[in-house]
Amino acid sequence: MSLLVVPSDTATEDITELYSYFLERGENLAGKFMDCLSETYRMIAHMPELSELHHFQSPMMKDARIRRVKNFPNHLIFYRIEADRIEILRVIHGARDYMNLFDAPA
Repeated sequence: MSLLVVPSDTATEDITELYSYFLERGENLAGKFMDCLSETYRMIAHMPELSELHHFQSPMMKDARIRRVKNFPNHLIFYRIEADRIEILRVIHGARDYMNLFDAPA
């Protein structure tokens, strides 16, 4: 059984920014990114516990797991397993200092 994958508003903003970035580099690349992101979401939905649990100080990132986007290994999906769904918290480039990004005071 697979769970429903639901991107947060912040993750949707991340994806929009990434799509725009890839679109500037070519429509095919942007489409490929979105296809690979969707495929990775399907993999997460079927095996959410496959990715390792990380511990961030930020309450927003409590119990977050990290999964690389298929064929885009520098792009990371941060998600949390809920009782009835998978919540996508963020989708960002792995070169960002995400430990400080997520644990910084608001």
